[in-house]
Amino acid sequence: MSLGKRLHKRFETTDRIRAEAAFSDQIKIKNLSMGGLCIETPQHLVHDNVYEIELFCGNKGNVQQQAKVVWSALRKTVKHEENFLPVYEVGLKFVGQSDNEKFSLHKLITKIIH
Repeated sequence: MSLGKRLHKRFETTDRIRAEAAFSDQIKIKNLSMGGLCIETPQHLVHDNVYEIELFCGNKGNVQQQAKVVWSALRKTVKHEENFLPVYEVGLKFVGQSDNEKFSLHKLITKIIH
C-alpha cells in the first residue's frame, strides 16, 4: 500500500452526526470512516492520547469508540464574545475495536450515507 492510499473510505458528515467526549462539548466532525475520524475542537489534543468518543446520529443510534490522536494542527482562531478561541483539526484513529463495535460503527455509517 502506498502512503497516499487509505484503508477506509471517508464520509463527509455535515450535521448528520455529532460527537461527545470528556475533553470538549464543542466537537465538529469533518469526516468519518471505519478507521477513524477528523474533528474540529477548541481543545488541543496530545498526540498518541486515547479518548472515548461517542457518536450520535439522531434517532438512528449511537456508538462509543476509543480513538487515538494521530495528528493535530491549529487551523484558525474564531472570535467568541470578547475572546478568540483556537480551532484545532484533529485526526483520530479508532483503536481496540471489538467486532461488535466495528459492526455498530458500520451500521451508523451506513445510516448516515443513505
